[in-house]
Amino acid sequence: MKPFIRIASIASMIAGIVCTTTSCESESVSPAPAANEVSSKITQKLINLGVNPANAAITNTITPDGATTEIVSAGEVMIPSDQLFEYPDLEISEGQTRAFRHVNLVDVGESRNIKIVARFLEPESITGLNSAIFQYNRLGLKLTFSLVEGAEDGDVIVYRNNNELFEGVMRSFLPYQGNPGGAIELSQEVSNFSAQFRSLLFTRQLGRIIGLRSSDWRTRRSCGESATIVDSSVIHIPGTDNSGDSTASIMTECVTSTLALTDDDKKGLRFLYGTPSFNTCEPNPVRCDQSKPWKYYFCGQCFESPQQAIDNGCQEANNCGNQGQCAPNAQACDQSKPWKFFFCGQCFESAQQASDNGCAEATSCLKS
Repeated sequence: MKPFIRIASIASMIAGIVCTTTSCESESVSPAPAANEVSSKITQKLINLGVNPANAAITNTITPDGATTEIVSAGEVMIPSDQLFEYPDLEISEGQTRAFRHVNLVDVGESRNIKIVARFLEPESITGLNSAIFQYNRLGLKLTFSLVEGAEDGDVIVYRNNNELFEGVMRSFLPYQGNPGGAIELSQEVSNFSAQFRSLLFTRQLGRIIGLRSSDWRTRRSCGESATIVDSSVIHIPGTDNSGDSTASIMTECVTSTLALTDDDKKGLRFLYGTPSFNTCEPNPVRCDQSKPWKYYFCGQCFESPQQAIDNGCQEANNCGNQGQCAPNAQACDQSKPWKFFFCGQCFESAQQASDNGCAEATSCLKS
């Protein structure tokens, strides 16, 4: 299937715009009565989808093949106008709260790799995208991402739109009919940001294309607001914060200083997309008895630690290094540079440097 035909059909997936300083997420879609305005019918449909209709507008997106698609754009989300009313409404019990997932998710079966194709992106975007992908892949989910560059077909096309101006830096489609959102679109503004900040933005967009919603949907606290949204239908993921007012997530309504997936994000992802036969770099209760010393699963057996697996010749544990994510990471960081260690969504010269910069994820690597 040709990528841009797919983009047009996947345009049936909601997308996200990351605003330059604050990325305001909202979801919206549908035909417009007047230019750049949405009707009350569209507004109600967005509410029924669990999408915040604030600032929703009718606009266009132009794909790399030059095709123009009319969309309803709201915050970090865009939906093709002619497909808005094909999305099913959420059906949940009264009083249920939390915007962590959408009604549409990705069908993964036992496992599924999502092929991402980067269309002629600059090096900083490739570095940021690789870093974001690594954050998801190291969780050991049934769902994984792979990245190629060029003009070939794929499940998700990432491209820069130099023709159509839109507010923000990135936007992307939501899952549709069991598939991930098929496109992540970058604005011209992306050139103003570092690879590290682009990693943050891409991490949010990858969450959107597989169905994650904002964690502070009810109050929009991350946007400096104090709203009380009570009519948005949302689906709570068990085990995660259900207040609708949590900023302890990378999936906040607007961009914050959070650079990487948080514990709450990881809990949500593991609930939605499970784990395969082993969970990289973490104790695996599915395969290993957690009452025993050997809790980690690598190369078909259980070990006391990733390092023990490495010492016994198991290359599968190499990325985990010393008791977890404490070794230089060649997948996420350029090993020819001083900053070789990957923590909290960026590269550092050492675990100590990461900890000194406020990254709690690196503290377990420090010598006592």
